[in-house]
Amino acid sequence: MITNVGPYGAEEPKIDINDSKITVTSSNQTYSGSTKYAYDSITVKYDGVTLVRNTDYTLSGTTSYTNAGTYSVTIAGIGKYKGIRSQNWTIDKKTITFTYTVKVNGTTWGVNSTNKKKISGTGSSNGITFTVTATSSPSGYTPKTYTYSVSNSNYIGVTSTSVSSGTGTGTVYFKKTDTNSYRYFSIRVSAVNQTVTSNYQLSTTTTSRYVYFSAT
Repeated sequence: MITNVGPYGAEEPKIDINDSKITVTSSNQTYSGSTKYAYDSITVKYDGVTLVRNTDYTLSGTTSYTNAGTYSVTIAGIGKYKGIRSQNWTIDKKTITFTYTVKVNGTTWGVNSTNKKKISGTGSSNGITFTVTATSSPSGYTPKTYTYSVSNSNYIGVTSTSVSSGTGTGTVYFKKTDTNSYRYFSIRVSAVNQTVTSNYQLSTTTTSRYVYFSAT
């Protein structure tokens, strides 16, 4: 049966799916626990015009999957098109992100907060205590370890605890310097060493809190 007839009744040559005017692109999907389909990722065009699946081509192979990974399908031309070609499509891991709540001496501290705390004394008597609580998205994940990065030339040191309960605590101790002006330090915190399943990945996003102080 002739399926590709030209205006004068002659059969027109079919276009090979590997023709230079054919472009195939694949957009990544993200793991959600539900089945993902290759046809939602793969787009086939001829000379800029999008071709229609099951009219111009078919997909076979791993055309659906749930778990994160990269899978391969075969694109076969039909109708006006002929030939076959392979194409990969990908389900990305879902990223686990953490939102941090920071309290300094019991007061919730916003990002880049300019609130000031006055401190006095030196060494261990000259300290600001902070706590960090993390909430995950999706829920149900808890950081195994917090990493604190405290930046300011006027602090002596920081003590912190590694946690598995979702809350970290620490104390920053300062040198006694310059009694007439405010200094600051920043708490930069991130969650590390979280064990996740193969369908998830841990966000590397960190958050900063700036705490201003004066030594007296």
